[in-house]
Amino acid sequence: MIPSEVTQIASGGYHTLALTADKQVYGFGKHSRGQLGFKSAKASIKSSQKPVKVPLDDNLKVSEIYCGSLYSMAKTEMAAQE
Repeated sequence: MIPSEVTQIASGGYHTLALTADKQVYGFGKHSRGQLGFKSAKASIKSSQKPVKVPLDDNLKVSEIYCGSLYSMAKTEMAAQE
């Protein structure tokens, strides 16, 4: 389950991304080519039927998401430094 309001959805060939109001990204579907954005720690995941939070650097905030057949992209901005 995605814990925040979804503001944008993008779909690829066999995967989907969701962007939330708090600028987090969740992905589900096939991950056979890295479409869901997992790095080496979760590289063994080939697919996920439930939304999984995409790991992002703390200083990045996602403003838009895009998907193609076998890829995903995100438009990011730097978070304000306190």
